[in-house]
Amino acid sequence: MRTRGRITGGDARTRGLIVTVLIATMAIVLAVDMLFGGMISAALERDAKADARRWADALAAEATMLDGVDPADGPDPAGAVAAAASRALHLDIRFFDAAGRPVPAPGATPPAILPPVESHARRAVETGLRSVALTGPEQGQGGGLRHAVAYMPRRDASGAVVGAVAVSVDQPGQRAAITRTVRLIGLGLPILCALLFLLPALAVLLSAERARARKVAAGRLARIDPLTGTLNRASLQEALARALGAAGVTGDLVGILAIDVDRLKAINDEHGAAAGDRRLREVADILRGSLRPGDALGRMAGDRFVAVLPAIEARRLAAIAGDALSAARRPAGARDRAEPGSLSIGSHLAHPAEEAVRSLRAADLALRQAKMQGRNRVVSYSPSFDEEDRRQRLVACALRNAWSSGRMELHFQPLVAARDGRVLGHEALLRLNAPDGSPISPAEFIPVAERTGLIHDLGIETLERALRTAAGWPADRFVSVNLSPEQFRRPDLADRIAAVLDATGFPPGRLELEVTESVLIGEQERVAEQLIRLKALGLALALDDFGTGYSSLGHLFRFSFDKLKIDRVFLEGYSFDSPKHREIIEIIVLLGHKLGMKVVAEGVETEAQRAMLARLDCDQLQGFLFGRPVPAEEVAGAERRNPSAA
Repeated sequence: MRTRGRITGGDARTRGLIVTVLIATMAIVLAVDMLFGGMISAALERDAKADARRWADALAAEATMLDGVDPADGPDPAGAVAAAASRALHLDIRFFDAAGRPVPAPGATPPAILPPVESHARRAVETGLRSVALTGPEQGQGGGLRHAVAYMPRRDASGAVVGAVAVSVDQPGQRAAITRTVRLIGLGLPILCALLFLLPALAVLLSAERARARKVAAGRLARIDPLTGTLNRASLQEALARALGAAGVTGDLVGILAIDVDRLKAINDEHGAAAGDRRLREVADILRGSLRPGDALGRMAGDRFVAVLPAIEARRLAAIAGDALSAARRPAGARDRAEPGSLSIGSHLAHPAEEAVRSLRAADLALRQAKMQGRNRVVSYSPSFDEEDRRQRLVACALRNAWSSGRMELHFQPLVAARDGRVLGHEALLRLNAPDGSPISPAEFIPVAERTGLIHDLGIETLERALRTAAGWPADRFVSVNLSPEQFRRPDLADRIAAVLDATGFPPGRLELEVTESVLIGEQERVAEQLIRLKALGLALALDDFGTGYSSLGHLFRFSFDKLKIDRVFLEGYSFDSPKHREIIEIIVLLGHKLGMKVVAEGVETEAQRAMLARLDCDQLQGFLFGRPVPAEEVAGAERRNPSAA
């Protein structure tokens, strides 16, 4: 893709066409000049002959005084010269003897060898008649125009012919003017003809070149992602097929990196689409800088890139992926935020016989693992990922139409008062069975529902069913329903929940919605707005699993939660390191109370844990000690059977 500083094929073709047009133009200039020059020369020769005859006749009429002049005395051509000058003529007089030989000028030394006979002079002596001859241009007289020489018989006093007189007639001024005009015309006419050819030719050439450029641009757009300048999906797949084809000949391995831009949607939501586009271009530049010359990089989807690295080893592939990951973590001044970005990268080393679709899928599976493990990391493909993918596809299949098929059920687990064990409400928990009847853990099917987008409708359906069930409970009991972080990606979440409350007629004051801290990471402005709208409905908000995730005190101060739920991990540790875990739980309870929240402890399974939590003034308890999750129709019976939940 790098063409900077190089002459492209289109540039070379354009230059070649321009040179061709210029050569053709020069050929036209020369051809027109030769044709026109020949025509002008022929016309001037005809004109010179005609003028020469007229000049000779005029000179003969005016130069009769030359008769009887002795060459030895020298002619007195003053009258003839004056007559010629009056007609803008240049007159040159020469004498010849009776044999037609030139007579030396007065005072000149006679030549040792007789000069040759001049035929025109001899003819004038023999015939006694005038004749006119045309000679070539005289050197220094402007060239190109011929002048006339008139030969007349010279007679003595008795009238006998004794020799000849040659008078050369020329018009230097007129000849120079004509020569200049001819030269201007001879130069201008070919240039004009050339321009008449060159301008339309250039217009046609430029039009053709623009059409070619548009075709090239259209072809490039068909291959290139216009936002990032990387290959598009189709071109990247072609590059991968070529790399695998070449590997089949050489036996080399082909590296494939599937790259996801973390939090791109959050950037779009918080800073606008322009910031998201800028982030994509930054990532494209980072990846190009990390790859080798000859590697291919393409954008496969909104936040997804794929790189194809032919003829590479595992160590080199890991180093390149690590370099890209490190570069993406560094803050970029051009972005609208101070924190650095991150990438999730799935890496796969394809063998020569591997199909392109299979190798891309392997890299995608590795990328999925990188995202599931917390993002901002590189994960290499493992064959075990295929089994996990098969399992996830089975789970996704089970989730579709799970309610109508009876595979999905709501179970409810009680929450009790820490002081007296009185049941205050129940948490609604989903249970899913596979088509073969085997149970699927929420820890397995909830991530699949989030990844596939099924969580949005599943969550609303769960809420509606939970409210319709809780409507039959005593009026002082609440129902708690979990919200997935993915549900907060929809801006209409509060509107959908309000619609469910209206449809069921359930009192909002008896509804608690549980969220985890992961909801609050990265998209705080948007999530804060949604939480405010949910609170405005009159329901309560609980922060779930506190103490195991980010446990940010800033989140407790900024967001108005009604309840703080301590994660079960602290009670699991209480049995083997009681003092340490007791102090942590005490601090969390004290912090929650200071911030005006009720505190719930999850995972209570023993009387010792119950007693400890009661002494620490924990408000509510939840765990197997008070009852396991049961279907809706068994809630009342479970309370009667379990005295701890009385």
